[in-house]
Formats: sequence, structure tokens, C-alpha cells
Amino acid sequence: MKNPEIHLIVLWANARYKENEIIEDVKSHLDIMAAYDVHWSCDCVSDNFSRFYGVNLPNRSEKEKECGTTGFLLLVVRDNKPKYEMVETSRGHERVNVNIFSLKQKYRQWTRGGHKIHTTNSVNETNHDSALLLGLNYDDLKKSLPKKWDGKVKTVHRDITGAHGWDSLKQFFYTLNATTDYIVLRGFENLEQTLNSSEHGDIDIMVQNYDAARWIVGGQAHFTDRPRPHYLIKVKDKGIYIDLWDINNNYHDKKWDNNIFKTFEYYGNVIRVPNTENYFYMLIYHCLINKQKIASDYYDKIADLFKKLKLDKKYDVKKYASPFDLYFQLLTGFMNKNNYNFTRPDDTSVYYSEKLVKFNEYKKYLESNFGFKNVQTVYTDSVNAAYNVFASGYDTDGTRMFIKISDIPGIYVNEYQMGKILYDMDKVHFIRPMYYRDCPNEHFVAYEWTEGENLHEFLKTHKLSDKQRNIWLDDIYQIFKCLKDSDVVHRDITLKNLVLSGGRVKLIDFQLAVRKSNYKELDFLIKTKGFLYGLGTPEFREKPYRWDDAYSLCKVLECIGTNKSCETKYNNIYNEIKSYIGQKVISCEYLSNTKIKRNLKYTIFGIPIYRHYVSNNNYLKVDLFGIRVFKYKLK
Repeated sequence: MKNPEIHLIVLWANARYKENEIIEDVKSHLDIMAAYDVHWSCDCVSDNFSRFYGVNLPNRSEKEKECGTTGFLLLVVRDNKPKYEMVETSRGHERVNVNIFSLKQKYRQWTRGGHKIHTTNSVNETNHDSALLLGLNYDDLKKSLPKKWDGKVKTVHRDITGAHGWDSLKQFFYTLNATTDYIVLRGFENLEQTLNSSEHGDIDIMVQNYDAARWIVGGQAHFTDRPRPHYLIKVKDKGIYIDLWDINNNYHDKKWDNNIFKTFEYYGNVIRVPNTENYFYMLIYHCLINKQKIASDYYDKIADLFKKLKLDKKYDVKKYASPFDLYFQLLTGFMNKNNYNFTRPDDTSVYYSEKLVKFNEYKKYLESNFGFKNVQTVYTDSVNAAYNVFASGYDTDGTRMFIKISDIPGIYVNEYQMGKILYDMDKVHFIRPMYYRDCPNEHFVAYEWTEGENLHEFLKTHKLSDKQRNIWLDDIYQIFKCLKDSDVVHRDITLKNLVLSGGRVKLIDFQLAVRKSNYKELDFLIKTKGFLYGLGTPEFREKPYRWDDAYSLCKVLECIGTNKSCETKYNNIYNEIKSYIGQKVISCEYLSNTKIKRNLKYTIFGIPIYRHYVSNNNYLKVDLFGIRVFKYKLK
């Protein structure tokens, strides 16, 4: 016997009246290895049919009426001389074992037509059907068979595997391996930890055939109004969410997805996962292109893969402001090398980073129009949480720059002007703005590069010496004096916007700063009230929509703290700054009521009578039948 194959022949309940004739005929063509009288639970019949065929077959469907409900005969047979040809099936032309296929056609005629007889057309289909009907994949089924059938039909009471939940995750993946093409996208290294994580909490599985896979997975669909519903399955007594990602939803370039499926590996000999190279770049892609915030555990995971691929022998990650600055460069190179494109998912619940996808366009623009060289992203892991792309590059004089790029007009001319006012006053405590461009389609501002660490990070990991504290107190005081003597209100003084560089504290980020004497709110902030609400953060402002740099600097001093060696100096500086609180304030407190004023409408027979709203220049306006009848300047 050369390459014999194991196949299944199913006589559904309504075909069993021909059982004896069929068994005798099968014996003349194939070896019967085992026979089962299978009984399904009455309340699971429709679900069993649905999961077996991968289609929605409701209770008392035509399938049930044709085939019967339970008590079907399952024959396990061996074909010693399998023969394959292309034939027409209900799914179109397929390559099938014609020995088995022809018997199916014959037995269907014997049972008055229809589909009361089912057989497997290939080894793959045997693998699928056996895993669902008997709980054994092809290899384990083959091992379980006796050398010769004893002629007995064994009675079995079982529903489709997983019908009442799964015994374990191992059983769940064992069944998936036999029945569908899938890849666990991430988090497979420690599934228990992944499932208990507040940042994850589900298993992300990409599948080739979504409709078939969701019936195999089973469980209850949640969030069915979304493009990608979750499925809650039961494993032992625990509920677990399965997130099915349909390959046809363009999560990656189709060429890449095909490669991911073609080159998969097994994790723990059970779970299908991407190979190491694909996994490395898929995680980077997931973090930077499809997420606005990177989960904390991805830093270590990607760093481990970086070492496994021996990329640490080629690149020194410590040279980069963030490891994701290097990872993004490597991802871009990987995509270009393999001719893969960034793709916007059809699944609208998945974020898509326009900013990073467009970075190569930004880079080309800066290098071709301004002569900048070696433009690369920096702080890439924070880009999607901001409205800027951050980059570094060198101008024609060889000066390294920190560059902000955005699609929002108007913000960089303001940032450049506010920053330059203070840099011209004090070159020690403020960074140097060098260039800006603010045209309809091009927006960027460039600063001279400043190496440093923000005070928030520094205070988390260091203890201040007496000398450092004395210097910091002087620096905060000088920053206060410059702000006091200028017309600028920073509005966002926090520990994160104070940088320790060269041993001195510098104030950075004047993007949202405004003039006190000629206050005019930035247009894009008027449209994003929520951003204005958060500006300054609760720890460093007196109240929402009210910004007082003196108040914020006092809060910074409280974070720095004092000791006996500098107590007098600290108190003097603190009290002087505190005495200035309230003298130079930008207030938009009226915005706390803007929701009422902006959208309030009264109607008579559906006709709007009044419409109240706040305009960009802070007026309350009232319209009567569309005609302006009242205008009031808000303080």
C-alpha cells in the first residue's frame, strides 16, 4: 500500500435506511477501519450543523429536514490507492480524491438525491471533519485506528468539538489547527498574562476564511455593530474574548499577509504564529500604524525580537531618543525591500496613523525644498498621541535640528514667534528656534537640537543633590523673570516641558503660547475644546481654561522641593513668584458653559428661533430667524 489515505463517510440520519447496502458496497472499494453511531444533543443540532459546515443554519433548517437531526452513521475508511482529479463540486472545480467522490455521488443517488451523504474529498477535509466530529485531527485519528475493523458500530454521544465550551486553550488551538487557516497575531508567549492584562485582554487571531473560522471558534458574538465583533468563548469555567481579524480587511499589504501565512511557525507545538522576522515587524506596525498609544509590554517584546534577529549587532539602539525611532526606520526599510505598502484597514475600529505613513513625503519635502539632510523620526512612540510628527535632521550648515511637522495650519508661526521672543531674551533657559514654514500644505518648525531629559523623567530616577537644587532654583527664577518681562504666556508649564540640558533647566514647547496684550485663541484650539480643557494639566494649573505661568512655576517648585541648605533661597523665590499669581492670566473660563451657548436652539414648528454660540474672537451671539440681533463681548 503506497500512501494510503484515511477518509470519512457520513450517512446522516435520513440516509440510514440504506445503511447495510452502503456498508457492503464500501467494503468492496475501501477498508472500513471504524464505525460510529453518533448522537447529538437535541438542543445543539442546528449549532452543530452550522459549525460543521461553516454557515448559519438556524433551528429546523432545510438541512435538518433533509438530513435528519441525530443518530447518524460515521464510517472511517482507508483508501489504499488514492487518485486525484479536478471535478466540479458545489463550490466550483476542486482537486479531489475521485475514488471517494464517486462513491459519494453513487450513494446520494441511492438515497434519492440531495445531500444526505457526506464524504471527505481530501486529507485536509478529513482533518477538518474528524477534529469536529471526533475531536481527533488526521494524524491522531490514524494512530487510533485498529489494524482491522471488528465489524461493530460504536455508539457515541458527543456534539461538535467546542459546542459546550473548550476544555483548555490547547484543545481550542488543536481544533483550529485542523480546521482553519489562522495566525495568532501577538501575545501568544504568555496567553494567561495577555488575557489578564488591562491593556490587552483578548486573543487576536487573523484568519483566511472569516465566516468559517467564526463558526469553529463558536461562542457568543459581542459588539456586533462593529466591523470586527469579539467572540466570547468559554474555556473551562472562564470567559475569554477572541478577536477575529479577517485577512480581507487590509490590515496589512495582501502580499505581506500571504507571506505571514506561508511562513508561520508553531509556538509550543500548538499555536500558529508568525515567524520571528514577520512578528518583529508586525508588532512595530501594530504599535506605530494601528495604535495611538503603545502598550507598555511591547517595549520589552520588541527589544527581545530585535536581539533574536541579531539586529543589535548592526544597530546601537542607545543612539536613538526612543528605540521606536530605530524600529520605524527598520520597518520602512523592510516594507520597501519587500515591496509592501502601508494599507488603510477596511475595519474602521482600527486606528491608522496618517502622520507616520506620510512621513516619507514629509522627509522628501524637507530634504528637497530646504536642503535638510538625514531627516528621521524621533520620539516616534509618542507621535500618535500628539498632533505633530517629531523628526531630526541637519541643515546646510551641519546644525542638527529638532523638527515638528503637522497638517494643522497656523500653529508653527505662533510657536516660532513666541519661542524667539524668549530665546532672544535668554539663550540659556530657552531653546533656539531656527526655521518655520506655514503655508497651505506645508507646516513645520525647526529648533536647534538640544540633548536633555525632561524633569518629570529625571525626578523619577534621580535624587537631587544640594548643588543641583540650587542651580534649578536659579533657573526657574530666571525663566519666571523672562516670562514676567515678556508679553508671552506659555500656558503649558509642566515638568515634561522643562528640560535638563547641560546642567541647566530650559523651558520648551511654545506651540500653544499666546500674547497677553493681544490674546487671540489659535483657530484649531477653538475647534477642540477638549484639548483646551486639558492644557496645563490639572497638577499645574489653578482651574480649567485659566492659565497662569506664575501659578504653574510654583507647582514646579513644589515638585523640586527644598532642604535646609537652600530653604531661605527656595522660600524667597517661591514667595516672589507666588506674589505674581493672578497678574498675568489668560482666561477662557466662559468655555465651561460653551456647550450650552454654542448649540442651544429653540424651535417653533421645527423652525430655529435662537441659536447661541461662541465665535473665535470670544463673543456671545444671538440669532433670531437667522438674523443677528445681539452680540456681547465675553471677558
